[in-house]
Amino acid sequence: MTRFDLETWCAVLSVYPAAVANLSILEIALNSDPFPDLGKVVARCQMKMVERATQPSQADPTKLSKGRLMEIARALQIQIEG
Repeated sequence: MTRFDLETWCAVLSVYPAAVANLSILEIALNSDPFPDLGKVVARCQMKMVERATQPSQADPTKLSKGRLMEIARALQIQIEG
């Protein structure tokens, strides 16, 4: 990974609790799939967050909510309308 790749991964994953991001990375990295892309890790983090939620949600855990997308944009210092 390049330094830019690492900074991007760190910024995006910073919107999740460290335990969720770490577990998601480990689960994906230790299976037979080749090195994961960031999208796979984010999808796994989303699923972990749904599992941790105390209130059931009808939202699709593989889709980013607008709020989460805005958090990621801020972490990446990207301006988007919202």
